[in-house]
Amino acid sequence: MVRIAQLTDLHLVERDHGARRGVRSWRLSFLSAHRDLDADDRITRATLALAAVAAAGVDHLVITGDLTEDGTVAQFEVLAEMLHACGVAAAKITLVPGNHDVIDRRDGWARALEGPLRAFAATSQLGRPFDVGDLTILPVNTAFYQHWVMSAGRIGPAHAGEVADAIALGRARGRVVLLAQHHPVTTHRNPVVHWVDGLRDHAKARSLLRDEPHVHVMHGHTHRRRDRSLDAARAAQVFSACAVVDGDAPLRVYACVDGVLRGADIAGDLGALRR
Repeated sequence: MVRIAQLTDLHLVERDHGARRGVRSWRLSFLSAHRDLDADDRITRATLALAAVAAAGVDHLVITGDLTEDGTVAQFEVLAEMLHACGVAAAKITLVPGNHDVIDRRDGWARALEGPLRAFAATSQLGRPFDVGDLTILPVNTAFYQHWVMSAGRIGPAHAGEVADAIALGRARGRVVLLAQHHPVTTHRNPVVHWVDGLRDHAKARSLLRDEPHVHVMHGHTHRRRDRSLDAARAAQVFSACAVVDGDAPLRVYACVDGVLRGADIAGDLGALRR
């Protein structure tokens, strides 16, 4: 049995963000309009969530995007410091970018993996599957450079080909495949909202999963915990977790047993951890 932990949507900010001026200051205020712009509180919440992961003794941790508020080097340095201190080996951590992580620079994610996050690069290469016990994990990129008022995602044709290849290889090997990504494969009811905030090539993403019961998706972005089925005759294949930045129980742990990934209940309430 393989046990996988998920955290998502940390939205970390640098402690000296008050020194920002001009557009960079307005941008941060806009992005944090619905939550307190409190660097210390966000760092504390993420630290407690990571401590819960370490205590759970899982085989691997996946953090499904929006690791930072707007993808600056200083914010990635805050994340790296926390990850190095959390007690989970770097080889057991996978990071994928969210839309917030590619706001500051078009190549911000690549530069982060070459810089502050280089210790986690081996298990965070987008489009490159790797095995954890009986499970194959594929980091999937749904983030792309866009204006900071937008929060949409897309996979793109070339990357979709990598995803399709990994799914086919998993099928041939008889393995469970976990797609770790930020945006969900479902749609908003309002097409305008979906264009602004959803996965634009969701139809292509869902087609990759059709008739593939061995494939599961773990995502963030919604800030809500939910299990969804892509076929009424199947168990849940799509999983999300509460956001670390504003959820009281953000840690989810999944168990891969007999070819099926299932969510497992585990203590991770941040209010209790704070006490």
